[in-house]
Amino acid sequence: MSENTSDAASQYLLGFLYASGLKGVEQDQSRALLYYTFAAIQGLPEAEMTLGFRYWMGIGVKEDCMRALDWYESVAHKAYANFISGPPGGKTLPLSPTRLSDLAGGVYGMGASVASTGHLAKRPAIKAANSLAGGENFDDVLQYYQYHSDRNHHEYSVILGRIHYVGSVYSVPGGVASGAEAVGETVQSYKLASYYFTRAAHAYWGPEVPKLDPKTGGLPPAGIAAAYLGRMYLRGEGVEQDFVMARMWLKRSSDLGEKEGHNLLGIMYRDGLGVPINIGSAKAYFQAAAQMELAEAKVHLGKFAATSNNQVEGEPKSMAHYTWALGNGNPFEAFYHLGLIHAKAARLENPALAKKTGTCGVAVSYLKSMVERGSWEYDMMGEADAAWKRGEKTTALIRWWIAGEMGYEIAQNNVAFLLDQGDSKSGKLSKSVYTFSPADKADIAQDPALSALVHWIRSAGQQNVDSLVKVGDCYYQGIGVTDGENRYEKAAGSYQSAADTQASAVAFWNLGWMYENGLGVAQDWHLAKRYYDLCSQTDPEAEWPVMLSLIKLYLRSWWAQLTGGKQKHLALFGLRKPMIEDGLPGLKSAQANRQPSIEDEMDEVTWARSRQRDELEDSYDDYLETGRTARRNSRMDGGADGSEEGDLLETISIALLVIGFSTLMWWRGRVARQREEREQAERRARGQVPPDAERRADPNAPLGFVPAAPVQI
Repeated sequence: MSENTSDAASQYLLGFLYASGLKGVEQDQSRALLYYTFAAIQGLPEAEMTLGFRYWMGIGVKEDCMRALDWYESVAHKAYANFISGPPGGKTLPLSPTRLSDLAGGVYGMGASVASTGHLAKRPAIKAANSLAGGENFDDVLQYYQYHSDRNHHEYSVILGRIHYVGSVYSVPGGVASGAEAVGETVQSYKLASYYFTRAAHAYWGPEVPKLDPKTGGLPPAGIAAAYLGRMYLRGEGVEQDFVMARMWLKRSSDLGEKEGHNLLGIMYRDGLGVPINIGSAKAYFQAAAQMELAEAKVHLGKFAATSNNQVEGEPKSMAHYTWALGNGNPFEAFYHLGLIHAKAARLENPALAKKTGTCGVAVSYLKSMVERGSWEYDMMGEADAAWKRGEKTTALIRWWIAGEMGYEIAQNNVAFLLDQGDSKSGKLSKSVYTFSPADKADIAQDPALSALVHWIRSAGQQNVDSLVKVGDCYYQGIGVTDGENRYEKAAGSYQSAADTQASAVAFWNLGWMYENGLGVAQDWHLAKRYYDLCSQTDPEAEWPVMLSLIKLYLRSWWAQLTGGKQKHLALFGLRKPMIEDGLPGLKSAQANRQPSIEDEMDEVTWARSRQRDELEDSYDDYLETGRTARRNSRMDGGADGSEEGDLLETISIALLVIGFSTLMWWRGRVARQREEREQAERRARGQVPPDAERRADPNAPLGFVPAAPVQI
């Protein structure tokens, strides 16, 4: 039916069926591209994003960054127009989607996955996973806050108001405009939000003189409450829009030094909302908020700089403001404006030069992140999350699959995670809420294992290290691949790429195993040991498993040496353990220390940078740190002592094992000799002593001499 209609949505879904092979449709990437293109030409955002992602990644087409940029820029303009069509300050951003694997502590579980180690363990999804594992739920959290709010501890009233305002327990760092996380989603209620904010505000501006907070000695947090109340009146959220009331509350908030109050007053003076337009006052308020590190205020200052008469100075200043806002939590406007600046630069350059300098890739990464965040008209991720919470797992899976085609890494990870559950050589089906039965999988996808591998690969291509390790696992175990595909070589390559990030303990251990057993790589005891050592350094909790692996490795190396192996055995008292900073064959050297911040979460930006890393010199900053930063800081704070203690403990353990092994061999030989002597004594007593035994009994007998048997009389 869709083949004979010009309906863009129908053509897009037909393209999706050909691309995915769902419901028995034969996969045909050429047809998928054709129908995606038909839909994109008609301006369907989902199709434009899909083509942008395919041209950037080279899926079914030749990789072409400039064509990807064209498609993403088209969607970005529509998303931004949608944003500014909302109330003052722009539309509220949709909740940030969540990886299902994060709720399980990561693909490999809590602590073993990169997703739940280092500074990444502080993310809301991991915090929620820990809370749920401990038997807590969000209702308990709300009851706790309610208990204290009822006793006039109004810092809790403000927290309750914020939760009901954004509709989530977890807010995104960067200010109110940065949105909230879907992982802590609750029922949004502007009425309840207004109630709690008003309680906190009246505690300060009521008829009585405010009392000092008994805990902190400070005034109740009325400034924050007033800022929210002013925002709600300014935007008409839960109340009738009233600029007079908005200005009153925002002025009160600003007088108490609240940054959100400064910022919203700046918007009122800039746009003339209930007050005469006054650019000077607007800039002053934005400056005050920016000095208090509010990302949204920095974006406003960037806009002023971009529209100044002096473009020679204006553009660098605007870029500086946008870059700061991007790095401190603004997930939408900063990406949009920076993306356009880089897109303009990419088009002014020679196409080959734009690819070499990475300008095009950075522009695409900014715009891709922006359009995925501003998904009001194509919220496939939100629909999938809602279906999952309703228990409609198949519907959620298909929605995530479509979003994965649009380029959402989280969706790709979710599809792979769900299809991968229970897939192993043992055939055992894991029991969890994420598990589909084999029949359900087969009803959805023709080859679930292959589809899972494809999505792991796409997720890994967007800088998800755990997904990259998982790709190696699929090749190693032969899941979704054939036996003739050089499985072990590809597995080792995936593990090596993951190890290059210096963030995955699992990748280091797997590489150690591959080198120990000579699978996909040449067998090498010393490289195996180095990777095992790096595993324990990356994740201290892996110290004991690594120690067992090292003991086995030492014994194997010595046994191979004793049995004529060509490799030199491992020395018991060798050099110090290799540090991650030392580098290994295939490992990139560690970068300079930086403190982890909100920009560490921006995978898309890092993706573009990593794709051009070998060609770039110093054109752009890196917006992602891996877990090595926290580990290196830990070593600087005394981690070196712990490393030395670990070396000593390992050496002592191996030495004790060698002594025990040697003692066991000696005792075994001694028992064998005693048994042989008893048997010989019994034979002599029966007159059955072998000639060799007599010769051994007479060491002076010449070789070949056999004593005569005794004469019987």
